[in-house]
Amino acid sequence: MRNTLRSTHSLTALLTVLTCTVAGCSLITTFDRSKIKQDLPASDAGADAKIGDGGFDAGNDAAQANDAALPDSGKDGGLAKHDSGADAAMNDGGDTDSGVECHRPAECPGTDNECQMRTCSNTGKCGLHKLGSGVSTATQTAGDCKRTQCDGNGHSSAVNDDGDVPTSASGCATYTCSAGVASSPNYVVSGNSCSVGGKVCDGAGNCVGCLMASDCGTDTECITWSCTGHVCGSVPASAGKVLTAQVAGDCKQAECDAAGNITQVAKTNDLPNDNQQCTTDTCSNAGMPLSSPVTTGTACTQAGGHYCSSTGTCLECLMASTCPGTDTFCQLRTCSVSGSCGLQAMNMGLALPSGSQSPNDCLELQCDNSGVAVAVNLDSDLPVSDGKECTIEACSNGMKKHNPVTAGTHCATDTKLCDNAGNCGGCLVEAACTGNGNTDVCIDQACVAAGSLTSVSVTPTLSAAGAVGTVTIIFTTHNKWPADGSVVVDFPAGFDASGATFQSTTAAGTLTVTPTGKLSLKLARVTGTETGLPATVTIVLANVKNPQVAGTTGSFAVSTKTATPRSIDTGTGPGFAVTGAIMLDTTAAGATSIATVAFITSNPWPKDGSVDVLFPSDFDVSTATFGTITGPDGGFMFTKSGPTLTVTRDGTGADMSPGAVSILFGMVLNPATMITTGGFTVTTNTATPTVIDTSNLPGIMIQ
Repeated sequence: MRNTLRSTHSLTALLTVLTCTVAGCSLITTFDRSKIKQDLPASDAGADAKIGDGGFDAGNDAAQANDAALPDSGKDGGLAKHDSGADAAMNDGGDTDSGVECHRPAECPGTDNECQMRTCSNTGKCGLHKLGSGVSTATQTAGDCKRTQCDGNGHSSAVNDDGDVPTSASGCATYTCSAGVASSPNYVVSGNSCSVGGKVCDGAGNCVGCLMASDCGTDTECITWSCTGHVCGSVPASAGKVLTAQVAGDCKQAECDAAGNITQVAKTNDLPNDNQQCTTDTCSNAGMPLSSPVTTGTACTQAGGHYCSSTGTCLECLMASTCPGTDTFCQLRTCSVSGSCGLQAMNMGLALPSGSQSPNDCLELQCDNSGVAVAVNLDSDLPVSDGKECTIEACSNGMKKHNPVTAGTHCATDTKLCDNAGNCGGCLVEAACTGNGNTDVCIDQACVAAGSLTSVSVTPTLSAAGAVGTVTIIFTTHNKWPADGSVVVDFPAGFDASGATFQSTTAAGTLTVTPTGKLSLKLARVTGTETGLPATVTIVLANVKNPQVAGTTGSFAVSTKTATPRSIDTGTGPGFAVTGAIMLDTTAAGATSIATVAFITSNPWPKDGSVDVLFPSDFDVSTATFGTITGPDGGFMFTKSGPTLTVTRDGTGADMSPGAVSILFGMVLNPATMITTGGFTVTTNTATPTVIDTSNLPGIMIQ
């Protein structure tokens, strides 16, 4: 280092410069030049101080400072890199190499601007870095309708920018730009708000204090506003003036103070109203609303309540006794802490006191779970005795019972037995029911009165005269029919039940048939059980023969009996209509038979009339003889004509009223083969002859 750096301060400054240079600091031009110059010889004042072969003049120093102020991005254009290289070339001796123009940009000729910057290359060559065309400069004039930009040659120029419009300082005017020229001001509408120098625009571009009194404030009863020369003024009302508008019931009065403000002062007679029936409303001396409870128990109607509480609330109740309704043993009224009525049910199953009970009714009144007294079965609450020695008092599911003792138990007062109905006087044998002319029967150890069978009917399956078939017997009992009892059926005249056999019955068990002659049957029960009451019984018998004569039979008699036998129930059934038919004493093929012709006339048969019987062609009646006739009286003549047999009345008798007729013919030859023959035709005639009645009788099966 040369002896021009004599002071310690200069050495320190230079070391700083060298340290920054070695570190590659891009802001080397920002070192403190005063630290270098302050120790320079006086002879150097005003001239460049030489340091080695490089020097800094005032112009370069200024350029260097300008260069340091440029940002690295954009406008710097890489100058800091070149400065770093140039500064690094500084040394204590002069540079004698030919061709070296600079060590840093500031040593290069020319000046920097916003569009170009001097550069110093690593080889010491000066250059210029020019910003591109159209790049805006940092320095702009706001609101001039222009924009300054670089032209790409290191110079700047202004171009039109219609978006850079001028602004109004007052805020009461607006501008536009057109081709880089600002328009005349457009004044904001009078009355719009502003904030520079006033608060409202006057329509001429000025922001003034007011245009009218309302811009200054709102008039009240306590102050009146004015606007004079765009300046606000006010006149307060007299202090203590009472305002017209007041808030009723707030314990205050609105008045004016001396400054025109509205103030609130206490007014103890401006009573509040909280709309609560259970409070008294007052004002404190300080003008505060107060509310205090009325006397507890005062009547009220709010919120469904009835009584005022100590806290000023209208409640439904204050105690249980004030709730509606009445208390019962099973349910008590309650009043909750919140004053609501309720009901408390007693424990389920709690029995009511004896005074509320009905003794001897097999029931006990108890509380249910809803507070209601209900009757519950109590089998130990036996009914009062019925006074009968053959019954025992009992309860069954809440029902009073007088149950019979075991049938056959001896009565205590006499030698009779208890029956199964709880009566003393029951029977074990029929004799117990026949004393003193009593005709009752003994059933289930009880004497019962003989009754009548109802709905009695005896119906043969076949209706033809002389037909043999089944008979259905139906009846409904009045009394029970014992399991060892019987039923007797009496048939009307003409029937033949002597060969009847049992087929079926709806009663339990079976029946054995015992004929008594042709007209009466005893049907004894076997292996059955007692028939309840009332009971409808159906019995079917086979091999019962109908009467030989057509017509309605007499009635049937039916009687149920005990085993003794003694009649229990008796009834009669209507007669049965037997229809006409041809009956053969033998149905064997080829046999000679006796034919009985039975029919019923519908009209009177004259005393001189006749009857024709037409046999099917399968029969041979050429040798037939006339036997007997029932129904008409008088004498008769018999003739034959082919298959027709004719019986003619001789006029000695009387005209016959409509009724049953039976004629017997002998020596009738049956068909030779087993067939069912065709039908028979029976015709009654007058003497003329004119047909009176005609009957078609069914054919016969020849076996």
